[in-house]
Parts: sequence; C-alpha cells; structure tokens
Amino acid sequence: MKGSHIIFGAGMVAGMALAGLIQLVVMGLGA
Repeated sequence: MKGSHIIFGAGMVAGMALAGLIQLVVMGLGA
C-alpha cells in the first residue's frame, strides 16, 4: 500500500512536469 502511494505521488509530479512542458511548448509556438 505504501509503495503504491509513492508511485502515485511520483506520477502526480511527472504529470505536473509534463503539463508544464506542454504549456511551455504551446507558448513558444504561439509567440
């Protein structure tokens, strides 16, 4: 149960980082 929680937390961080990267790419293309 604890291991899955760590994986879930890492997934959230990775998702936030991916969303930020996509936003930067979109802003770069729009500029």
